Amino acid sequence: MKITDKEVSHPIHPQHKLKLEYTEIPFTCDGCKEAGIGLKYSCHQKYCNSDQFDLHKVCAVATPIINISFYRKCNFEFHHHPPGEEKRICDACRKEVLGFVYHCKRCGFDLHPCCANLPQVLDDGEHNLYLCHKLSGACHRCGGKGPGWSYRSRCETYNLHLSCVKELLVESWEAMYLKVDENKVREIQTRIPSLKATLANHHGGNTGGKIRKCCKMAGGAIRLIVSAILGDPTSIIAAVVGGFISKILVGTASALRYLHNEYDKRFVHTDLKTSNILLDADFNTRIGDFGFARALENEKNSYNELGLRGVPGTMGYVAPESFHTGRATPESDVFGFGVAVLEAVDENLGNDFENDEANRLLLLGLACSHSIDSERPKTEAIIQIMSGTLPPPRVSI
Repeated sequence: MKITDKEVSHPIHPQHKLKLEYTEIPFTCDGCKEAGIGLKYSCHQKYCNSDQFDLHKVCAVATPIINISFYRKCNFEFHHHPPGEEKRICDACRKEVLGFVYHCKRCGFDLHPCCANLPQVLDDGEHNLYLCHKLSGACHRCGGKGPGWSYRSRCETYNLHLSCVKELLVESWEAMYLKVDENKVREIQTRIPSLKATLANHHGGNTGGKIRKCCKMAGGAIRLIVSAILGDPTSIIAAVVGGFISKILVGTASALRYLHNEYDKRFVHTDLKTSNILLDADFNTRIGDFGFARALENEKNSYNELGLRGVPGTMGYVAPESFHTGRATPESDVFGFGVAVLEAVDENLGNDFENDEANRLLLLGLACSHSIDSERPKTEAIIQIMSGTLPPPRVSI
């Protein structure tokens, strides 16, 4: 297979070259037949026999022979089709092999390409999760100790089958992309285990010190494992988490634009912060808590009319000029939005954003939280910046 820049020629789709691209929409790999999101090689030729042809990156540029530390006597060879006529099962996720596969002729083991390329250690920026051949305890999804690989915490208490993560992933995608009914969404939400509570119970209810850190790690474990299973641990989280956060922020900016410019009685929220940014059953953004909202019409935006001592709102989100003007303005709402944006691109998220997207959000957050209110962008400009219509703002530091 010849690789040229961001294009590949692949033997199972010889008529056209496949181009490397990035997607936030789930797809099915035409090679291994497994789910994918993030980086993929695709053909979109107008007159192609296939409506669309997609391959995981690891399927498109697969290494011919690999070795896995769990199988010291095995050499896994890459095949475009499962060998033989018998049903083949991936030894890692225990799911059926339907397409591309790594197969050991000597021992008969099979691995999906994405499973075969799972990293031994996942680093969430503070803690590590370790890939294990056998479970050391009950799986937090199914409660069993059946066969299949898992990731576990250093304390060997938190375990999750790769197969169980795939089930969670498919259910979440059905809820978000196939628009299943609201009751189904709630059912899915209740079936996802409370990892923090489970870990605390395993440790006798102790939530201090190392246990608190372990619980914090477990809370982010599923998203880390999902990124690895889908075949691209460096970019898939960027698609799922980074793209989802960007969608929430765009929805928040749109809500502010409606309040400031489009609603019959124009309002300012005055207490915009992350905890007041809510999601409905369809994951659309909603702004909550209008207890301190002030009307822009007839100059009724003074804090003095609230009968409060000082400026209402949450420290850290309140615009600096509000303390000496005593008034709420659209610019003061934009300041709170800017702080929320900066919090969204938290360093603890590690690789949860593409570099370009993280840079765009950081510059936008800094511009929105500028100390001079007239220097902050308007809500319309904010939406255009986040959509890529306008370039990121220049910020002087």
